[in-house]
Formats: sequence, C-alpha cells, structure tokens
Amino acid sequence: MRTENEVPFADNPFSISVADRLKRLPPYLFGKINKVKYEKRVAGIDVIDLGMGNPTDPPDQIIQDKLAEALQDPKNHRYSVANGIGNLRKEVAKRYWKRYGVQLNHDTEIIATIGSKEGFSHMCLGLMGPGDTAIVPSPTFPIHMYSVMLAAGNAIALDVRDPNKFLQNVAYTCEHMYPVPKLVVVNFPHNPSSTVIEQDFFVDLVKLAKKYKFMVISDFAYADICYDGYVAPSFLSTPGAIDVGVELTSMSKSYSMAGWRIGFC
Repeated sequence: MRTENEVPFADNPFSISVADRLKRLPPYLFGKINKVKYEKRVAGIDVIDLGMGNPTDPPDQIIQDKLAEALQDPKNHRYSVANGIGNLRKEVAKRYWKRYGVQLNHDTEIIATIGSKEGFSHMCLGLMGPGDTAIVPSPTFPIHMYSVMLAAGNAIALDVRDPNKFLQNVAYTCEHMYPVPKLVVVNFPHNPSSTVIEQDFFVDLVKLAKKYKFMVISDFAYADICYDGYVAPSFLSTPGAIDVGVELTSMSKSYSMAGWRIGFC
C-alpha cells in the first residue's frame, strides 16, 4: 500500500514497454490538431476547425425518436449477435439494391460494425501480417495507414488526386514488387482531397485486382456527400467487384450519426 505522499511509479525501475507495432505508428494527426486547437482557444483565439469530418447538424428527428423508443425495449440492452441485427442487415441490402442495383445476401455478405473505422481496422488484422503490403491513397485518412501498420504490414501511399495516374501507379507497383501488394485501399469521394471518380475507374481496378491477385477495400464513408448532380458509384456495382473486394459504408456522414458508431461492410 502506498503512503499518501507516495507518487505512483516514481523512481520505480519497473516499466512496461508498448508493443513494437505501436512504435511503428507516427503521431496521430487528429491528436496533434486537437492539441493545437486547444492551445489556441485557451489563448482566446477563435478557431475555425476544418480538421475532422464531424457533422454539425443533428440526426433527423425521426432517427432520434426511434432511438428513444428503442431504449424502452429491454432486449435492446443485451448483447447483439456478432454480425449485427438481421433486420438491420436486410435494410442495408435493400438500400444497395435500390440505390446501386447491387444484390447482396444479408446473411452472408453484410455485417454491422462499430463504425467503418472499426470494420476497416479489424479487416486489416484479419488479412495483413509481417511481410504483407497494402497500397493506400495519399493524402490519406489516418486509419488507412495506421490499421495496416498495426497489423504488422507495410503501407505504400500513392497519390490519388489523379485517379487515372493512381491506377497506372498501382499497376506499376504490382509489376515491379514482390510479393505483390495484398490490399489496395480506395476512398471515393476521397477524404481529404474531395477527388471523385466514375464507374470506369472501378472497372479498371477490378481488372487489375484479378490480374495481380490483390484485394480491394473501398471506403465509401462519403457516399452521399456529393454536389452538382454527381452521384458517387459504389465499388460493388462493378461487375466482378464482389469477387475481389469489400466495401465499407457508414451512417456517420450520411445521417449525421458520427457518435452513434455504426457502419457496415
């Protein structure tokens, strides 16, 4: 038992070292940004925050009302099934069919996740290992690179602001690297550059995936954040895409539910 004046771990030679995979990570970008914001605001400076894609509008009232209603049902406070509530997955399948013409089996091809970031991270842990390489977009949303590194993989960042050149660079990397990259991560509409693509981009990407035997992970978090009549294509609406990849979607941006932590893949 420590005395009241004793400082925990003071002059204690015993220490615990973090795992090597954590040592590989660069400083967390949003952590650095939040620190600077805090310091500026403490100093009385009015900060306009363009850092995190955090919705400013609340979810629609019907969403809030349904949550309040669901809270009154005792069964909703118990553990859920591992792949998510069946009716929820059915609705995701309906949305994909109605919006993108993609037919998905809600039992075998859709799971619910604690946000798309969690789904992406665990997917990398399941697919990547020492010696494996993933191609990620640059500029990159931090989780794309961090998840690969946490899974003991290596990340190659390719500039995505010119989508056609990105595809050329993917092909060049696969042609000249051994082993061939195991994953290619794409994120359109792209965060943070706002780069968008048309369906033919995914057609070419699927061809490359089949040729070089890599898997595609499409981060579709900004699916509904489009302007001027543009409609973002789903990777899964490309013929053959479901054979070579997965798509992650989120309710954070489309429904202003960032704090609710729900996504799908």
